[in-house]
Amino acid sequence: MTPREYLEGVRWPEGVRCTRCGRGERITIRKDGYYRCNACRFDFTVRTGTVLARSHVPLEKWIQAIELLAAQHRTSAELARELGITLKSAWLVRRRLQRACGENPVNLASVLSFQDPRKLRGRGKKMR
Repeated sequence: MTPREYLEGVRWPEGVRCTRCGRGERITIRKDGYYRCNACRFDFTVRTGTVLARSHVPLEKWIQAIELLAAQHRTSAELARELGITLKSAWLVRRRLQRACGENPVNLASVLSFQDPRKLRGRGKKMR
């Protein structure tokens, strides 16, 4: 299971729904994880309307960051080192998660329901 498939299952357990109009019956699957609502003609992904939106950080790194920050407080530098991303990206990820959940790390665990992190390995070229 890829991180995108996992997040789609968490966000839309009954099937994909448009993030703009909320309908689910006229959705067309497009390439690279994009969907189009034919009712309102809106293109969207699993990231649209979430803290993950408009970020070039891969979904697997977001999931790992949530797991790391939920387990223990980490600085942006520690997060960057552990995830293998730049300090600027780590700061963005940490800041967005803090704003979404507050400073309480218990709230981070509620962002996603963690099952087995070993199942969340993507199939991309830049895997480490």
